[in-house]
Amino acid sequence: MRNNALRNQSSRIAMRHHRQRRAQGGSLLSLEVPLAGAREPVGDTLAEDDGLAAWHGQTCCPAAVTELHHALQAALARLPAEDRRFCAALAHRPVTALAAEGFGSRSALYRRLADLRHVLTAHGLGPAWDDLAAA
Repeated sequence: MRNNALRNQSSRIAMRHHRQRRAQGGSLLSLEVPLAGAREPVGDTLAEDDGLAAWHGQTCCPAAVTELHHALQAALARLPAEDRRFCAALAHRPVTALAAEGFGSRSALYRRLADLRHVLTAHGLGPAWDDLAAA
């Protein structure tokens, strides 16, 4: 429901923006067209760090992604086998599915996840790795 509301609102904002640009004699901006006084297209002047993913906090730098991957592997290696199994399962399925598969009750799984967040933070991983904490 919220996604539909946001999609409708963003569509209305885009339509209003297009109407305002046309009323002022402007055309639609294309990434394939060069800006006034430039030779290269607009798309070639934008870095990956200027994109939508970067605005939402996703790492675009391959070196940073590799560093995070290694830090996550090192932190997970320090966990007991049962916690590693839980983290691996949680990476692919939601808590409700894990509860249905016999990992424990939902409330116990959420408590376990809260404890694991503290442990992983103590091992050097901050909230940036955690989608739930970032939200």
